[in-house]
Amino acid sequence: MNEVTHRTCRELSSSDKVTVIQRLQPFLKKDKLTKEDKLAHGAFKHIAEHLSLDPRTVASTWRLFSAGGAMKSNKPGNLGLKHTYSSALIKHLVGAIPVEKRSTYCDMAAATGLTLGTLRRHLKKGTLQRRWSRIKPLLTEANKAEHLAFCI
Repeated sequence: MNEVTHRTCRELSSSDKVTVIQRLQPFLKKDKLTKEDKLAHGAFKHIAEHLSLDPRTVASTWRLFSAGGAMKSNKPGNLGLKHTYSSALIKHLVGAIPVEKRSTYCDMAAATGLTLGTLRRHLKKGTLQRRWSRIKPLLTEANKAEHLAFCI
């Protein structure tokens, strides 16, 4: 009769939460004074033993269900796929920045709201191209000879 819930993470899955709630339903009884449904004494402990859970986990699941009825996760921002940016969006975001704010990666990251890692990844991928901020003059033949003489 003991039904073991196999947990792979710290949070209960939604199906496990539904199982806990369904198992607690038969323990509901009318209170004589308030005429409201209340759980019988020892219900959390009894269900926790059957499902191999901690009684506090069962109690908190019941409390959340009683308060709102929703069994969704409390951490919606941390679930699902991470934010990915297309190459076109990266080009658009960087292109919208004024040239003086594109001098360093930190400036670009602050102006676009992207991370440094995302900018570097797209630079490596070829979406963005490096630009030098100063003009380097080409050496003339006389300067090449002078430079070579200095080195020897």
